Amino acid sequence: MRKPEISPSRLVRLLWMDARFWTRPLAIGGAALALSVIVLSMFTAFHGGSQGLHAVLYTILMSLGCLVFTSRAFLELRHPLSTQHYLLIPASFEEKFLARYLVSSVGYLVASYLFYLALQLVCEGLNTLVFGRTNALFFFGSVFHLKIMAVYLTFQSLFFAGAVYFRKYSLIKTFATVLGLFIALGIFGYGVFRLFFMGYFDGMQPTEAVALTLAKMAVTGDLFVAYYPIRMWTEWIAQIFFWGLTPLAALAFAYFRLRETEV
Repeated sequence: MRKPEISPSRLVRLLWMDARFWTRPLAIGGAALALSVIVLSMFTAFHGGSQGLHAVLYTILMSLGCLVFTSRAFLELRHPLSTQHYLLIPASFEEKFLARYLVSSVGYLVASYLFYLALQLVCEGLNTLVFGRTNALFFFGSVFHLKIMAVYLTFQSLFFAGAVYFRKYSLIKTFATVLGLFIALGIFGYGVFRLFFMGYFDGMQPTEAVALTLAKMAVTGDLFVAYYPIRMWTEWIAQIFFWGLTPLAALAFAYFRLRETEV
């Protein structure tokens, strides 16, 4: 099996090349978003200010911008000539794949935060001059914000795989695929629950036989408490699937799918 080849110097050059390529379109989109944020910020400050305005706006900017940006990460693959140009870049396949992933994931995350950090300072500076009051500034600094970034990276990996697989309309097609996947998983989970546990329930309450068994085991009170171990294990399985298996499977799919293009 061929050993992956990654040169730090070539990887840095690829990252710089990709960053320069996306600077102009991101700057145009960022200017339009900045104008909208300034207007919303001034409108909110005029009506007394808000504690969570910038946190909400940044979350929207990061999530929606991520989906649009990542879905366009492999524009070169939509045309034979540009595909050939991409494949002829003097770098290994692993370097090209890793560079494009880092730019669209961690790179976008850092760039969007720094951009919004400067933007909210401009907004609140204007609010101070015009209205004499401001909205609360937003800074990363809690477990909740870390979870937001983790959710971003998970969904970003799915849209990254979609950008590799779908040649046209990758944003819409990936969104429909991800939505269908989670609906299918929900139906599958419900089917498994009905198959193994529905006989123990009467609606949302345990059957009389189950309640009697729980009473003999000295388990009484709320069903939520009685079935806490089952709920805990279910949550652990769901978290492992969402935070671990989902991004790894998506990146593995994108890797091997892109390798087929190179071959």
